[in-house]
Amino acid sequence: MAPNYLDNDLVITTKLALFNVNDVVVLKTNLDGNVLKRIKSIENNTYEVEGDNKSYHSKKNLNIPTEL
Repeated sequence: MAPNYLDNDLVITTKLALFNVNDVVVLKTNLDGNVLKRIKSIENNTYEVEGDNKSYHSKKNLNIPTEL
């Protein structure tokens, strides 16, 4: 998520059920563990997220239930 978040930055999180475009979220992945991503769009329970680092391709589409 560089340049906004750097290695060893402290990020404090909370569990929320309401997400908005431009929110930063933590995703647990099998490959990389916990990663930070920014919500780019929300349509029909599909969240498009990507990292802030434009030199690294990290765009993903996720289906997330509306009730957690």
